[in-house]
Amino acid sequence: LQDENLQLDKRMKDLKDNGDRSLALQCLLEGEATLVMVRVVLADLPGAQSAEIEDSLAPLLSAGALERSNIPKEMPDYFVDQLFFPYVEGTAYARRIVKEKGWAGMDRLWRNPPASSSEILHEGAPFAPAENLLDTAETRRGPDGFHPLYADTIGEWGVRFLLRRGMEMGQADALAAGWRGDRIAFFGSGKSVAYIWRIRFDSPGSAGRFETAWKSARKKTETIRRAGTDVTITAGYPESKKAGG
Repeated sequence: LQDENLQLDKRMKDLKDNGDRSLALQCLLEGEATLVMVRVVLADLPGAQSAEIEDSLAPLLSAGALERSNIPKEMPDYFVDQLFFPYVEGTAYARRIVKEKGWAGMDRLWRNPPASSSEILHEGAPFAPAENLLDTAETRRGPDGFHPLYADTIGEWGVRFLLRRGMEMGQADALAAGWRGDRIAFFGSGKSVAYIWRIRFDSPGSAGRFETAWKSARKKTETIRRAGTDVTITAGYPESKKAGG
């Protein structure tokens, strides 16, 4: 029914170069579908039609979605976590919307869907992600000898995942929560890859804390620069190679 009425194929194709916004749309899609599934099942169980029963199922939904025994071991954790995120956090998001605004509120969301994973992670995220953080020259021209591969938006969820690889979960999540937009462009030359990534935060203080944490947590050879609320990270550029980390 979603596919028939909401032109999902076209919506997803339109977001092919914005992974974060696409992830948010998937959360709306899978969250609504999972919530409908649960309510249909509960409707056939005597005495199960209550918010309390549905609330009690929330931990079971998360536990079931996170069952990874059938996932190939060679699949990177990033893609595994990204696969499960719409079912776990998306379902929690859909439940909040329907509880507060009813199904009419869900219908309104399909006309104006969430613009970032931040809206899924934080109830009532009060901002629109910054756009055009890289200009045309930055997305089309990499280091000498490199050609453009693709550009994308990583999003708060992606920043959080990357930070968790090098620090305690609570610290990583708090740093990522300051995200207000980002854009990354990749370039290739043979087997070598270069990138420029600009991230905007909610304050210069948040940007500074991220800069410090990123330098400490990451082992890659990168150059990181901060200007106000923006942090720019490059790798594969001449200055990155000179920086040594």
